[in-house]
Amino acid sequence: MDKVHEKLPVMTSYDRYLWCKAAHHKAYRRMGAHLATYEGQKGVHFAVWAPNAERVSVICDLNKWTPDVNPLILNNDTGVWQGFIPGLKEGDCYKYAIKPHQDIILEKADPYAFATEIRRPGSEWGKASVIWDIGKYKWKDDEWMADRAKGAIRRQAMNIYECNLASWRRKNGTEYLTYEEAAQELVPYLKEMGYTHVEFMPLTEYP
Repeated sequence: MDKVHEKLPVMTSYDRYLWCKAAHHKAYRRMGAHLATYEGQKGVHFAVWAPNAERVSVICDLNKWTPDVNPLILNNDTGVWQGFIPGLKEGDCYKYAIKPHQDIILEKADPYAFATEIRRPGSEWGKASVIWDIGKYKWKDDEWMADRAKGAIRRQAMNIYECNLASWRRKNGTEYLTYEEAAQELVPYLKEMGYTHVEFMPLTEYP
């Protein structure tokens, strides 16, 4: 795997050390789905923790959602399965097909996914993870960060709004908002109501 280390975001020996100590605070840089180029081919590198699995593979449109077509390789030290699949691109949906020791196949979303399908209440659709490049996002908080560095924000009064995005507002009464849609509606509301901060209840995606 040394050759792979030069090209792909796989775990190095130091990553494995931190992971086994439960002290890898930037594991998202290694885990999940990362766009990559390997041996001249563009695709995606996957990594998921499933220490008790017998087999793990990636299912997606490219392989017609068929398990075992694109298997991942287990690192016994960490319990992390990883591998590179050429041909996948940003915006493609995927899941992990996990074969435990029982005679079943479990289809699971990626716990380290950078994007996910929008859930549709009462539907089997909207449960897949989505390949996404978070590195291209351009932050626009220079002014706020400068104020924070001066300590000015810490001397101001705080009025905190606790928010559950899943239930805060829906489209047409049932459809979930995307994060961008929620931001466009939530920020003006918070300003109008005099809130200075927002505390989000857990944002973990789940079907």
